[in-house]
Amino acid sequence: MTRVALYGLSFLILIGTIPWFFSQLSSSSIGGFPAWAFYSLTATACYGLIIALLLKKYWHLSSGEKEPRE
Repeated sequence: MTRVALYGLSFLILIGTIPWFFSQLSSSSIGGFPAWAFYSLTATACYGLIIALLLKKYWHLSSGEKEPRE
């Protein structure tokens, strides 16, 4: 995977964390949070996990190394 592809994937996943589809106010809540806030917190946690996994696997691209160290 190239560096540009990693940045593009990160950007697309980050855009997915924004609660676009909660345009109408609703009275539903999950764990005391409004539904949109719960979605945003959950999506942000998932984004962090995905970024951590991508960094673990593709750190050598970001650091400029030719091959990963073992």
